[in-house]
Amino acid sequence: MNKHLSIAMFLLGACLALGFVYGMGKISNAVAHFKRPEAICVKGYAERNITSDTAQWNCCVTVRERELQAGYARLKEQMEACNKKVLNAGLPEKEIAVGAIETTVVHKRSKGPTEPGTQETTEIDHYELIQSLGVASKDVAKVDQLSKGITDLIAEGIEVRSQPVQFTCSQLEKVKLEMIAEAARDGKERAAILAERSNGNVGPLISADQGVFQIVPVNSTEVSSEGIYNTETIEKTIKAVVTMQFAVGK
Repeated sequence: MNKHLSIAMFLLGACLALGFVYGMGKISNAVAHFKRPEAICVKGYAERNITSDTAQWNCCVTVRERELQAGYARLKEQMEACNKKVLNAGLPEKEIAVGAIETTVVHKRSKGPTEPGTQETTEIDHYELIQSLGVASKDVAKVDQLSKGITDLIAEGIEVRSQPVQFTCSQLEKVKLEMIAEAARDGKERAAILAERSNGNVGPLISADQGVFQIVPVNSTEVSSEGIYNTETIEKTIKAVVTMQFAVGK
C-alpha cells in the first residue's frame, strides 16, 4: 500500500467516525424529543364574595389641663361618657377594653428676641392626657355605626378621635383552601378544552403553583403581585389563581 492510499484510507475512516458520532447525536436528540411529553400550561381561577364576621375598633380621648389632678378628673368623666356611648350602641361591656392613661408634660417655650418660642423651658405649661377605648365584636354592623357616631361627643366638648374599623373573617383560612380546590378544578377544565381543540387529551399534572390571594372590596379591580387583604369594608371579594401544567396525550 503506497503512501497516497494510506492517507486516503485514514481520511475515509475519520469521515466515517465523524459521521457515526453526528448520526448518534441526531438519533439521541430525536429520542429525547420523542420522550419529552407535550405539555399545556393554564391558570385556574376562583372568586367568592365573603362577609366579615369580626370587627376591631379603637378611639382615644384627649384632655389638656394646667393641673394634673384636674386633668385626670376630667379625663375620667369624658371616658365614662365615651363608654356610655358604646353601651348605648348595643355592645356588651365585656367586649370593651380600656387602655392605660398616657401622660405628657408640655413645657413653656422661651420668648427670645430673634426666635420667640423655639426654646423649651423647665416651666410646665400644661399636661396632656390620652386614653384609648377599644371594641372587639362579632356584631360588625353595630361597631361600624359606633365608629361613625362616636364623634358626636365632640359637640359635648369631648376631644375624641375614631380610628378606622378593622373588618376580618374568622374562617378565612378555610375559605382559602376551598378556593384553591375550585381554582384547580377550573384550571383542569380549561386544560381539557384547549387539549380537545388540539385533538389531544389531558394527561397527568406536571406542576402546580398557587398564586397570591386578592381580598378586595366588592367590584374592585385592584391587584397586587404581593397580594391584598382589605380590612376596611364588611363585604369583600376574595380571588384565587392557580397556575397548572398538564401533560397532553394524542
